[in-house]
Amino acid sequence: MSKVFGIAIAGLGTVGSGVATVIQHHGKQSSEIQLLGILEKNKEGKFSKDWYAKYPALFVEKLDQLVNNPEIHIIVETIGGRSF
Repeated sequence: MSKVFGIAIAGLGTVGSGVATVIQHHGKQSSEIQLLGILEKNKEGKFSKDWYAKYPALFVEKLDQLVNNPEIHIIVETIGGRSF
């Protein structure tokens, strides 16, 4: 039995949505990686709106929710702009 490598993304804009797409694609082909969390303040944004509609349970409000989740092994930071 293989262990799942849990990944989370902080920021779901241009880069973050691309990373999420790649992770989801590979996660469907292999049970070894899985997208387990997304930190994004604007759930109605250009890129996050569709993701939120399909996967609302992945979205969290605070970074601590990702950091303190023992199933998440890595957080990919793709936050752009001037502030979060």
